[in-house]
Amino acid sequence: MYKILLISVLFLTFPASAGEVTLENFQLWSTTYGNDVIRVLPVGATVIADGCTDPDSYMVKTSLPEAVKARIYSTLLAAKMAGKTVKITTSACEDNRPAINNVILE
Repeated sequence: MYKILLISVLFLTFPASAGEVTLENFQLWSTTYGNDVIRVLPVGATVIADGCTDPDSYMVKTSLPEAVKARIYSTLLAAKMAGKTVKITTSACEDNRPAINNVILE
């Protein structure tokens, strides 16, 4: 019974379109006015569209709390400056691009 409950919770916790992408080289773009928009453009790699109509980059979800977006941006910037790889988790779309909701520095 508990196994079925645990499996059910896991499937309900993560959206069906959630995916992990490893980025070795990327450009980081952020606006400093109006809406806080953070985009990640892979260099030499294809964006995994995940059903989104503009697969030219990944975007951090704007609905995340400001503190979370700041941590994501800081992690991406640190990885970029140090030449490190990051793993991003995406789900759904943000401005028709795959939406980032988590970043892991590898």
